[in-house]
Amino acid sequence: AFPTAPFQITAQSGQSVNMFEPNLGTPVVHNWSVGIQREISPSTVVEVRYVGNHGSGLWKQDNFNEINIFENGFLAEFSNAKNNLNICRATPACVTAGVRFSNQGFAGQVAVPIMTQMFTGSTAGLQTNSNFSSSTFITPLDNGAPGTFANTVAFNTTFLCNLVGSTALAGSLASPCAATAPATTTFPVNFWVANPHSSGGAFRFTNNTHTNYNGMTVEVRKRYSKGLQLSGNYTFSKSLTNYYGNNSVSFASFTSLRNPGYDKGPSPWDIRHAFKLNLIYSFPFGPGRKWNSSHAWLNRVIEGWEISAINRWQSGSVFQLTSGGNNLTVNQNDPGVILKGITIKQIQSSLSIRKLATGQVYWFPAALIGSGGSNTSFIAPCNTPGQLCQKVFLYGPSFFRADINVVKKIKIYERYELEYRAVFLNAFNNIDFLFPGTGGGSTSITSGSSFGQVTAAFRDPNATNDFGGRIIEMALRVRF
Repeated sequence: AFPTAPFQITAQSGQSVNMFEPNLGTPVVHNWSVGIQREISPSTVVEVRYVGNHGSGLWKQDNFNEINIFENGFLAEFSNAKNNLNICRATPACVTAGVRFSNQGFAGQVAVPIMTQMFTGSTAGLQTNSNFSSSTFITPLDNGAPGTFANTVAFNTTFLCNLVGSTALAGSLASPCAATAPATTTFPVNFWVANPHSSGGAFRFTNNTHTNYNGMTVEVRKRYSKGLQLSGNYTFSKSLTNYYGNNSVSFASFTSLRNPGYDKGPSPWDIRHAFKLNLIYSFPFGPGRKWNSSHAWLNRVIEGWEISAINRWQSGSVFQLTSGGNNLTVNQNDPGVILKGITIKQIQSSLSIRKLATGQVYWFPAALIGSGGSNTSFIAPCNTPGQLCQKVFLYGPSFFRADINVVKKIKIYERYELEYRAVFLNAFNNIDFLFPGTGGGSTSITSGSSFGQVTAAFRDPNATNDFGGRIIEMALRVRF
């Protein structure tokens, strides 16, 4: 028999809870297209078409355990602690005693009861507690990152038990709190998140994702005639979504449930420009063809040549710049970045593959890279407590691929034919670099020397059939 609800979980054990929206519906995708064709020769047609689709009510998982710094008053206390820290640094006596962000009685400093309760177990605890001088908490204060500060303490058993009391976390199970933790306090058990007993997350599966795609394609098709068959097309398209995930098991929650619209932007599949061409051409040499020789030996040399090709040239994949985990201004999710005197368009136009003498490859120019990641004169981490900054989407290196097949057929008597075939995969040995953050490098502007670095190039998913570089295959075949 199945156990009956409610199902108990051990507080602060890293477990998660998951639920489905009671009225969860089937996702809906509407597609539409319109096109026009025109024959320009007996064997050639040109087609222009528009293709669009809109996905609504798509499935997505939200985390209700979003760190809260607003209604509980922590954001205001964070500002007070930052002010206390600045006052201490400007006061010689405070510096001598040890730089802290607690209230040490210097002019302008104020009490920080939430932090004091967390660190000491009492709002009247010692202001010289070592946590008040720890770089773990001073760094987010300097960075203007209350989300980083809160995320550090929200699921820490010691700090949480000090803040809300051991009784609140015990329930009908053994308390995870140490004996030194207070039994009760004035702070609620859901001070930081909706479900503090589920430190691994409180997830809801719902219909709150949408997508849009619009694309225009111009295509030329020529059926096989006079030795040539050809199909080529160019597509200009735009794909938008509020779910920046690139596979069915990718978890990409809203940056904040307070502002779901903030996440609307290009989808991971947003390829703006794409040109594709495939062709087969039989050269008009030899018996029965336009160019023939009266010398049999010469016909053997010039006859039966054929070339085919599959080519693709498209713009790069999209990626997003992030501020990194030490610069979380709202909750546990990245808040974007700050652009200073430069636009997204200007950044994009400056991007190109840059190879250093050391062998390292970068997609960003030297002018946009600093010692700790990005050049903060142009691209800086988000540093406004309680605010989300700009989402910056950029595009990686373009992709070019030409696969060429050369065939030579030689007649051997009437019933036999010898065929030599040479296949050139990536015929021009072009390196298709992947965008930063794919297989290496980083898109976090605070990731040091790895920011903007490219460390991987295209190859097939299991790296056994196509390593990305030029591959030449030759075959000799006898037909009879």
